[in-house]
Amino acid sequence: MNLFDNGFAEWWDRYPRHDKKKDARVAWLKIPMTASLFELIMTALDYQKQHDRRFREKRFTPLPATWIRAEEWNNEMDGRVEAIADDPNVDAAREFVRKNLTQRADKK
Repeated sequence: MNLFDNGFAEWWDRYPRHDKKKDARVAWLKIPMTASLFELIMTALDYQKQHDRRFREKRFTPLPATWIRAEEWNNEMDGRVEAIADDPNVDAAREFVRKNLTQRADKK
C-alpha cells in the first residue's frame, strides 16, 4: 500500500470502471485507512469482480466514488452475488471478510 495516497493507486488499477477519478480519490482519502482495512477492501473488491453480477458489464458497475462512499466492501455476500459451490476461493473470501468485520466490530 502506497502511504502517500493510502493505496488509492493500487485500488484504482484493480477497479474495473475508470470514470471520475478525482471524485473517487476524494472519497478514498476520507477513509481512515489501516493496513487491515486496505486488505479487506482489496479482497472484497476481487471477490465482487468475480461473483457480483454488477461487475459483468461496465454500465452496471458502480462508479468508483459511489462504491467507496457506500463502503461496498462491507456488503454481505448475498443477493447480487453468485456463489459458486465448487470454487474454494468463495469460502476463503467469505471467511476473510467475516473475520475482518468481526475484528472491526470488536474495536468499536
